[in-house]
Amino acid sequence: MSPRKLNSIVRAPVGGHAKPTLLFVHGGYQDSRAWDQHFLPFFAAHGYPCVALDLSGHGQSEGREQLHNFGISDYVQDVVQAMHSCSSAPIVIGHSMGAAVVEEAVGESPALATVLMAPVPTIGTVDSIRRAVGAHPEFIGAMLRADSAKLVNDNLELFRDVFFTRDLPLKEVEQIAGLIQPESYTALTDLTMLAWRIRAPAEKIPTLVLSGEKDMLFPPALASFVATRWRTPLHVLPNTGHCIMMDAEWRSAAYLILNWLEFQQPFD
Repeated sequence: MSPRKLNSIVRAPVGGHAKPTLLFVHGGYQDSRAWDQHFLPFFAAHGYPCVALDLSGHGQSEGREQLHNFGISDYVQDVVQAMHSCSSAPIVIGHSMGAAVVEEAVGESPALATVLMAPVPTIGTVDSIRRAVGAHPEFIGAMLRADSAKLVNDNLELFRDVFFTRDLPLKEVEQIAGLIQPESYTALTDLTMLAWRIRAPAEKIPTLVLSGEKDMLFPPALASFVATRWRTPLHVLPNTGHCIMMDAEWRSAAYLILNWLEFQQPFD
C-alpha cells in the first residue's frame, strides 16, 4: 500500500535549526491544531523545529471519507512515515490516543526520546469510559456525535468537565471545541482492547510520562502503569485535566517538558 498523504503543521525554530525536531501526535477527536494553540509556538521559540501531524482521516490528511476504517495500527504507520520524513531521528510527543500510537511507533523507527502525555492506560479505556459515564451519563452520546456545533450548543460545560479543569474559561473552551472532529470507531475499539495488544517497550530511550492531577479519563493512578512499563517516574501536573497542552496550566507542562529536554544529552 502506498503511503497516505499526511498533513502537518510545521513551525520553524527561532534562532536557526540547532536542536532535534519535535514530532507531535494528537489524541482522539482532535488534529494537529490542538498543538498549535500553545505548544508549537512555545517550543519553536525555544529553538526546536516543530512538526504536528494530522493522523489519517483527521484534519487535512487523506482518508476523511474512510475514517472509521482506520485503526491504531494505521495511525502507527502514519507516525512511522512522519518520523522517516524528518532529517534525523526526532523526539516524539504524543497525547492520549496519540501516546498509545507513539509507544508502538518508536518500536518501528528510531527516536531520540518520547514524551507521553495523559497516556491511555495499559488496561485500555473501558474503566475510563465507565468512570466518565458515571459522572456524566450524557458523555458517550455527546462524543459519538462529536462536532463543534453540538458541543457549543449543548455540552460545552460537559466538555470542560471531562477534558479540562474549571480554571479554563468557557470562552476558551468554546474556541477549542471548534477543533473537535469525529474519531474512528475502529480506533476507539482498539483502545478498549489495548491490554491485549503486544506493546513491549522499544529499546530503552529517554521517556517522560505526564499525567494531569485532575484527569478524569486517565488519572495518575492508571498513568503510573505506563510509566512503570517505560521504567521512568510519573510526573503529575497539579490542577491539570486531560488535555494538558490546552488547559489553563499548559505553561507548567511546557516548561517541565522543556527542562527535561534540555537535561537530556546529547541532543545538541
